Amino acid sequence: RLARELGLDCRMLVGQMAENGSSVSHAWNAVKLGESWYSADPTNGAAALNRYEYFMMPAAAGDYALSAQYAAGEAGDGEALLCTDGEIAGYPFDLPITGDCGDAAFWTLDPLTGVLLIDGEGAVDAFDGNDLRWTQYGAVIKTAAVGAGITALCEDCFAGCSPVLHGLPGSAAQAAAQAEGLTFHALAVSEAVPATCLAPGRTQGLVCAACENAFFGNEVIPVSSDHTDADGNGECDLCGAPMDFDDEGTCGDALHWYYFDRGELIVKGTGEMYDYKSSGTNAAPWRAYRQSLKTLTVLPGVSSVGAAAFADCTALTSVDLPDTVTSLGTGAFIRCSGLAQITLPDTLATLGANAFARTAIKTVEVPVSIMTVNTDALYNGAFADSKLETAVLKAGAETVPAYLFARAESLKTVFFETPETLKSIGKHAFYDCKTLETFALPGAVETVGDRAFESCKSLSWAYVPSADTALGSKVFLNCASAFVLHCPAGSLAEAAAAGSFGCHTNLLFDSETVSLCSGIEYVPVTVYCEDCGFALTPAGFVTPDGHRVGEDAAVPATCTEPGLTAGTHCSVCKLVLKARETVPAKGHTVVAIPEKAPTCTADGNTAGTKCGVCQTVFVAPETIPKTGHTPAVDPAVPATCTEAGLTEGSHCSVCGRTVKKQEIVPATGHLDENGDGTCDVCGEKTTQDSFVQRIVRWIGSLFEGWSRIISRILKAFRRR
Repeated sequence: RLARELGLDCRMLVGQMAENGSSVSHAWNAVKLGESWYSADPTNGAAALNRYEYFMMPAAAGDYALSAQYAAGEAGDGEALLCTDGEIAGYPFDLPITGDCGDAAFWTLDPLTGVLLIDGEGAVDAFDGNDLRWTQYGAVIKTAAVGAGITALCEDCFAGCSPVLHGLPGSAAQAAAQAEGLTFHALAVSEAVPATCLAPGRTQGLVCAACENAFFGNEVIPVSSDHTDADGNGECDLCGAPMDFDDEGTCGDALHWYYFDRGELIVKGTGEMYDYKSSGTNAAPWRAYRQSLKTLTVLPGVSSVGAAAFADCTALTSVDLPDTVTSLGTGAFIRCSGLAQITLPDTLATLGANAFARTAIKTVEVPVSIMTVNTDALYNGAFADSKLETAVLKAGAETVPAYLFARAESLKTVFFETPETLKSIGKHAFYDCKTLETFALPGAVETVGDRAFESCKSLSWAYVPSADTALGSKVFLNCASAFVLHCPAGSLAEAAAAGSFGCHTNLLFDSETVSLCSGIEYVPVTVYCEDCGFALTPAGFVTPDGHRVGEDAAVPATCTEPGLTAGTHCSVCKLVLKARETVPAKGHTVVAIPEKAPTCTADGNTAGTKCGVCQTVFVAPETIPKTGHTPAVDPAVPATCTEAGLTEGSHCSVCGRTVKKQEIVPATGHLDENGDGTCDVCGEKTTQDSFVQRIVRWIGSLFEGWSRIISRILKAFRRR
């Protein structure tokens, strides 16, 4: 696979390898460099010889001999593999191997899955000495299937391999299985399933009831874009999709999307969304609306939002994710600069790198369900380069997943609703959080991963209350120049700090036991550092009545719906501590929809009004039909002997567009029926005199002139 990714031809070989004085069966690879092939074998057993030179095969690891079926030479001690036919034999991984095996029969082998298909029509021809077909790859053939059109298989068709043979009952495949002692699985015809707007379909094919394999067809037909609304209720009778959408398409094997010109997109169906790129041919199908999309609603049943699905949707302000969503792909909402709030579902398990990078989200509540945060080469987390300032890990959280807040450069406050449940902080969890100034670990934390707070340039102190909390490598590397770690004397944290950064252990504690509303005894502690005089209160956020404070984010008001101010509640018993106040709806901002005059080819509309914020229409413009063209005659132009003419045509006198095109009439040419060299129509000469003709005519005219002169002289003499 690595060789293929580098653009190199790579094959798999089977043969014998000499090791520890004996010959053992072995499989390895051959890679083509330039015009030569070289062995490459990461499992050659060289480790037993303390040799790890897996490329070009050192002699100490033993020589390699190809099996006879490959018709190749030996490979050893850094020499190129030499083959009798000038090409390496083996399994080319790039494409399935195919060939003909009869007048209208052919075969296909996928060496990676070991599936051999024999299809077409008629009989499979017998092998000859130069036609080894699939038998040369017998070692990897595990399954074979014979199509319904094959009437006979040749003798010893499966020599050198022992696949499970599939075919129709009573077919040539069943006869071959009996003759060669192979296991036979009967195939049945699967009926075609048409695609609907609710679910994908499948073409007709052959399926095996015994092993559930499908062959020859059974291809998935994407979800249909056709909807019906027989009852006229505005929704599809089958899937319930709204019928007033302006654009639609598929975005998963069983997912459909609908876009409305009001700036709303709905995703409906079941299963995973496809992954996309942020630009180019693999971009999301709704990318053309990225500057107008304002509201995204993902309906229950959808299990993921694909990579880069809503990248660069700069107008997006509202995202509704259902509890069926378990994964947000890499860059799912990257550069959605208008997105200021998000509610993550409690079922969310995986976040992709840059999922909310460069968004305007300032506060986020992190579900307990999140276990995995993917990253990239720059260690970007889910909120990299966003405006995130406050993160709340919801009640019951046991870990801060690795990379979760990496490069969240605006993060200042991290709040744990139940700090007593937190056991670990993953590697790079707060990497490069440049504005994080202080951090007090909850006392129950057992481990802090490598580089968890690396490059937190503003982090001036951290507090580790437990003597048993283990710090990974470079946890506080490149923090503020005056960074100080506060921890108990003799703790694991003090040992980790030795020689790396300042560490204060002269701590005094002032505590008071409080009963939480749940009945749990809780000890809020104020820690005083005698070395620097700081007072640390890492275990705050508890009211005198024992309630643990949780935050309720503000909800902005819209044109028609009231909003809410921020508030607080008890994360244990859910009692409201600070009630959120209602913010009145803003009301519509009425703007005019301008009147538009119709043209010859486009409809116009009357004036109307709408809300300039939410686009609700109050006075709907009425359509003014297009006027159509007003034809004006373009008169015909007759052709002449030398000039082309035009037929009669017409154009629109309003917009100037051609209605009936004038066709060119070729010039008629000269007419000279009497052959005098002059056109009978226009009088122009039709022929060009030659040089000799012009000389003769000049001499003739010369004689004619002299004869006139002589005649006049003679007449003068006679009168005398």
